[in-house]
Amino acid sequence: MTIKSENGSANCFVQAANPYDHAFNVTADYVNINGFTVKGANKRGKAGIYLYYVSNCNVSNNIVSNNNFGIQLTSSSSNALTNNIASSNGCGIDLYHSSNNNTLTNNIASNNKHGIFMSSSTNNTLTKNSMSDNNYNFGVYQEYI
Repeated sequence: MTIKSENGSANCFVQAANPYDHAFNVTADYVNINGFTVKGANKRGKAGIYLYYVSNCNVSNNIVSNNNFGIQLTSSSSNALTNNIASSNGCGIDLYHSSNNNTLTNNIASNNKHGIFMSSSTNNTLTKNSMSDNNYNFGVYQEYI
């Protein structure tokens, strides 16, 4: 399934209907989300784009801002996050128990509390991502719990 903006992220906005819900809640494999500005999922534990127990999804060319998590993967593998901008979130990009072949390429994480945060996540590839002006853990932070 592909969810794609015809006019790009500068012109297509997705607002979480409720700040206590994810704006995009992906629970199926092979989903592509491309070209949106996503905001408003700003309550604890909620994400602009949330991938839950999925694989082979592509999230690209999105702007995620003013969410608790900009983009969050939970227990997910073999997904690609490419050319996204995560700004003004609690955490820009979060991988939680997400191991094995997730690739993060050319993403920008700035002005978040955390840039890219990985918790109990291994065997992922991060290439040419940019992090700046995040309050804590200015770059990539990894912890094991």
